[in-house]
Amino acid sequence: MITAVLVFTMPHGLGILVAISALLPVGYSLQCTSCIGTLSCQGNSVTCPSDYVCASAYMKTTAGGNPVLDVIRSCQPVSKCFVFGSISVLTSTIKFWTSCCFNDNCIPTLTPLSPDSSQLNGVTCPTCISSSSTCDSGPTLRCTGIETVCAQHTVTVNNGIASFFASFRGCFSQSLCDVGSFSANIDGKQLTYTFLCPAVNPVALSSRSCILCHTSGTFCIGSSVICPTGYVCASVLQSVTRGNVQDSTFTRLCQPQSVCSKTGSISYLGGKLKMATSCCDSDNCTPAPPTLPVDNSEKNGVKCPSCSALNALTCDPSQDLYCTGSETQCAKNQRIIINGGMINQEVIVGCSTPAVCEVGGFFVNTSSLKLGMTFECSPAKSSASAAFSHGFKCTLVSLIMLIKYAFEKLPDDSTQPNGVVCKTCTANDAEWCDTEETMKCVGNETKCILQITSMTGTLTQQSVLRGCATQSICNIGNESNHPKYYLLNNFTMRSGLGLLCIFSVFAHTAFSLTCQKCVGMGTQSCDGLSVTCSADEACGASYTVTTANSTELKVYARDCLPKKHCDLQGSVTAITNTKVKMVMSCCFTDDCVPELPELPENNDEPNGLSCRTCYSVDSSWCSSTDTIACKGNENMCLLQSTKLRGIINVQTSYRGCSTKSICSIGSQSLASGGFNIDYSFLCTRTKYW
Repeated sequence: MITAVLVFTMPHGLGILVAISALLPVGYSLQCTSCIGTLSCQGNSVTCPSDYVCASAYMKTTAGGNPVLDVIRSCQPVSKCFVFGSISVLTSTIKFWTSCCFNDNCIPTLTPLSPDSSQLNGVTCPTCISSSSTCDSGPTLRCTGIETVCAQHTVTVNNGIASFFASFRGCFSQSLCDVGSFSANIDGKQLTYTFLCPAVNPVALSSRSCILCHTSGTFCIGSSVICPTGYVCASVLQSVTRGNVQDSTFTRLCQPQSVCSKTGSISYLGGKLKMATSCCDSDNCTPAPPTLPVDNSEKNGVKCPSCSALNALTCDPSQDLYCTGSETQCAKNQRIIINGGMINQEVIVGCSTPAVCEVGGFFVNTSSLKLGMTFECSPAKSSASAAFSHGFKCTLVSLIMLIKYAFEKLPDDSTQPNGVVCKTCTANDAEWCDTEETMKCVGNETKCILQITSMTGTLTQQSVLRGCATQSICNIGNESNHPKYYLLNNFTMRSGLGLLCIFSVFAHTAFSLTCQKCVGMGTQSCDGLSVTCSADEACGASYTVTTANSTELKVYARDCLPKKHCDLQGSVTAITNTKVKMVMSCCFTDDCVPELPELPENNDEPNGLSCRTCYSVDSSWCSSTDTIACKGNENMCLLQSTKLRGIINVQTSYRGCSTKSICSIGSQSLASGGFNIDYSFLCTRTKYW
């Protein structure tokens, strides 16, 4: 079910901080987008204070193993740019990071995130979660990695009517203490993130001291820094070839032992990145010089999409690159370096060795140097030459059917779902396959099929597949009883098909859509994960506008929606000068985006009904002797309650006048982003209730 709800989101992190105010003319005011939601959130363009820049704050909250990414776009001072920090509290983690850009209405790039560390650092902190501005100490938590500070984080949301709070105590990184607070005004609602840290912190376990520096060339000298517990001193040598130009960089830093002694490369269209690491394990030691890998130009039978771009962190991998040597993975490398006031960004996508993928990334964050580099990898796909023999086996069934029906008119394609769902799998050198994976059948393919094909001759092979089929294909039956042979290049292919067709055993007659689930604040669009709906649901969207005095709260949501609520339009009037308008609509194909109807128009004609009116921010019930005169077609008295359960617990309720369509929503529940949200719409035609 989709309904408007103000969900408290929390900050995340990536860090690279530098004084970049010199990039902007003195006194110049940028125009920046202001919104809250997902990476694609859209909102109004606002004029920033002088010397502010366009910023995005990213908040990645993981509760119960399910990460949720939220984004706030707003004007911010340069001091809030390229911040990274993390928080651990009870069974949840929060990462907060920011990125900035410096042109009117620009969208900051999502910068890479530092890897997690599970290494205990010797600090223990009290933890708690509260829906108020304070949080009493609870059980203790053993801190890890860079989280060496015991602190409190408070989120405050003021919507012009009331203030809402969420507070957390736990293990913090020092960088968040340095931030202090982060504020944004989104459509008249003030959001403030405050990090309260004590003057004296617990002492972490003994850590290694290492030299930190970065330069062009093959050697650098820098200052000594204290590493996270369990880290060692590392050297990273990189060489990047772009056409005929080659650049080398050398970095000394703290790194986990897992990245030591790695040698690898990434090839991309027009260039190559080589990298090598070495380590030592004593204070301020100097690792042995890393040795870059040698080239190997022999193709290895796999290929990857490839592209590259300077001064950017994204590119379009529209071409494939044939991989060579030990580069058997596809990888994307993003880097951003801020050194001495200069900002450099680059992205490369191509073929990679597994060793590069194992590094994952490394990060440096000091007052003078900010460096972030990540490697994201995935398996490479077979190139055409390597895949031919395997692909020939996989397409035997198609080849046989093509020969058999070469001179017959092929049926027209249809993409219209017919409600049947069948298991789907393929296997070579086998007479059986089974899986839990399913496919949705279309057109007149109303049968589920298991097809076995054998080929004998100079080469003997078998293949099997499951999927959707027409009844006419099923009528072929088992052709080994009526031998038919197809001669092709000395291969005798016998259609010992055993075409086994069924309708009830593997088919699910209740057809289910997949729909996106997301929430966007201050916008009429959002993107999210695709989920499978129940059979009586469609892909739905809701748009809700809450007006209180002169302040508007706009919420757009997509989710699975009961078909009985499609095309809903209604409104609620509660308290003084507070009105909620809502529309819902549906569409009926996988991951479709419904078109929203217009919000209902105002109707100020009294209809003779009076309803109780009240509001509570900490209870699912409210009552009052105050009344409100209902207008237009708001001819029902409503009690609406919302319960938000998760890493914070919030209950709200209000009474007022409602249209009958809103009352028809009844009671619904929604699970999203580690939260469970219960809604209740209870209505009567009288105020005495």
